[in-house]
Amino acid sequence: MAQGYVGPYGIDALLGEDGRLYATESNVRRTATTTPHALVGRLTSGNGRTGPNPAWLMATTMPAVPLTFPQALARLRHASLAYEAERGDGAVLHTDRPADGGAWRYLVIATGQERLSELAAAVDATLR
Repeated sequence: MAQGYVGPYGIDALLGEDGRLYATESNVRRTATTTPHALVGRLTSGNGRTGPNPAWLMATTMPAVPLTFPQALARLRHASLAYEAERGDGAVLHTDRPADGGAWRYLVIATGQERLSELAAAVDATLR
C-alpha cells in the first residue's frame, strides 16, 4: 500500500514434496471486471440514487447495421437509456467504436436487480 497499489491479485503456487508452498506466478493487474467496477464506483459515488451497492452488468450486442458512436449514443439518449447521474441509472458504451466493427460492449447501471433486467433488455433492443 505504501506504493499506492491496492486491489485484487492472485498468486499461483505449487506444493512441494517437502510440504512447502512455492510461488510460481503473481497476477497483480486489473481483471476483466475491475475496470468496469471502478467505473461504476466513480459514476455512482455520492449521487444519492443508486445507494452504496448499485446493480450493474456488462453486455454486448450486435446491431443489424453497423453504428457509429454518435449513432449508438443517439439511440440510447432518444430512448432515455444513456446513463444519467441525476437518474442514477442507464447504459455506458465502453469504447468509441466496436473492436470488431459491429458489436457494441456496454455497461448497465441500476438501483436494483429488477431495474437492471429491465434496462438491459431495453438497451439490447435499442442498439439492435
